[in-house]
Formats: sequence, structure tokens, C-alpha cells
Amino acid sequence: CAAVLQTEIAGVDLLPTLDGRLLVLEVNAVPGWRGLEAAVGDDIAASVVHYLEGRLATPPVFAIKTG
Repeated sequence: CAAVLQTEIAGVDLLPTLDGRLLVLEVNAVPGWRGLEAAVGDDIAASVVHYLEGRLATPPVFAIKTG
């Protein structure tokens, strides 16, 4: 879903069905995390910061074509 939005992080709202499937309700490129943090008891903002710090630690590699 994040790739479709051309973003690395996205919030996906899911609804479980009676037969065990998950339905995608919406995908947010700029999601709010309060409900998720309350549901899972985790600091989502800290997890996002940790992920972004890891991305900064491995800079992109650029190739230069010569000739």
C-alpha cells in the first residue's frame, strides 16, 4: 500500500470479517497513531523515528556514468 502512495510509511485501516478475512478500509499517507498506540500499547512514533534513523545510516548509492 505504501508503494502505491509512493511513501515508505502508511497507515492502513483494516476490518476483520466474520470468516477471518481482512478488508482494507483506507490507506493514509499521513496517518495518526494514537488509536494504534492505544490498541497495541507501543510507542509508534518512536518506532517510526527508529526506522528513519536506520534509513539515514545507509545513504543511497548513486552511479555516475562516464564516457
